[in-house]
Amino acid sequence: MPQDIEPRMATLVGRYAVMNEVIIAVLAAMPNKEAVLRLALRNAQEMRDAAVEAKHSKSWMVGVDPDSDDASAWLAGADLEIDSYSKLANLLVKKKGA
Repeated sequence: MPQDIEPRMATLVGRYAVMNEVIIAVLAAMPNKEAVLRLALRNAQEMRDAAVEAKHSKSWMVGVDPDSDDASAWLAGADLEIDSYSKLANLLVKKKGA
């Protein structure tokens, strides 16, 4: 990434980490957390797909050159997070059924 992008990305990653913890805490307190989590996952997948289709800097991958390795890293990170939350959603469904 260019030098001027790195501090912004680091800030974004820090904000994302905190947001992640807050979301998990809120989900844990909700009675219909499985449905809410599945909706969020569907939205995340649509966001990821839109970023791939947009192929420009005004997509969700702001500051990432679509033809660079940075785009692949962004997509890999999005895939990991979507997969992580999918596992959490499945765990919540199992616990609800138990």
